[in-house]
Amino acid sequence: MAARAHDVAALSIKGNSAILNFPELAESLPRPASNSPRDVQAAAAKAAAMEFLTGRCESEAKTINLWDPIPALTTYVPFVNDM
Repeated sequence: MAARAHDVAALSIKGNSAILNFPELAESLPRPASNSPRDVQAAAAKAAAMEFLTGRCESEAKTINLWDPIPALTTYVPFVNDM
């Protein structure tokens, strides 16, 4: 996800003063080996590919997989121009 990649890059550039999309994930994001553009890019790519647990407790937790198929819509709602 691009937002997590942004967070990795922002943390490497601005440190703890960075404004993050997901501040609650800051500790679990990968860190670049150095501040070289190549290392930051590699860490950002790794963060973009990561799956995180969601939910408030372990029993509710499920992983988010962006490659899961999107469920089909069950109801068609016409746009105003379709009427």
